[in-house]
Amino acid sequence: DQVQEKTEKVQNICGKGGRSIDDLERTLYEILDHVHSRHYLAMQIKRMLMLMYGNCPTHRLDSMSKKASNVKLTFVRSTSQFSTYSSRVSQSGKEEFVRN
Repeated sequence: DQVQEKTEKVQNICGKGGRSIDDLERTLYEILDHVHSRHYLAMQIKRMLMLMYGNCPTHRLDSMSKKASNVKLTFVRSTSQFSTYSSRVSQSGKEEFVRN
């Protein structure tokens, strides 16, 4: 099946990538040659990058360049744009999903 082959190829690319911001960005751009920008693996990498920008020693929020801030904003927008549900913890302590 063509979809399965493409997914496996992208999973292999993801498995070879490192975990630094630069490595994840390279991996993201490489897999985008094979899948659309909203593919679940691309979205996972974008979410990781969104969280890492501002929280990693090499990209601290208080010392981030304007360019890096704009990159973070791009990842925030691209991941939140397609999120129709968000999770929250209810008063009973269970996770529930609410429509945005």
